[in-house]
Amino acid sequence: MPEYIVKHKPSGKIRLVDADNNAQALRHVAGDEFEVRVATRKEMFHLAGQGVQLETFGVDPRQGELKTEGE
Repeated sequence: MPEYIVKHKPSGKIRLVDADNNAQALRHVAGDEFEVRVATRKEMFHLAGQGVQLETFGVDPRQGELKTEGE
């Protein structure tokens, strides 16, 4: 397996992860701080009512444009 450098952008902290691919390396590191699950319909309406915006994978939420590979 290749070794991946996973850098936390805000802090600059770097972790070295042995994984099959970059998604696995990121998932390994992010698992320390994040939880991911499917939202229920009720949760979607509740969060939207609180102003939480739905983000689309591959679209930069700051720009509203598709990200290119390597960004």
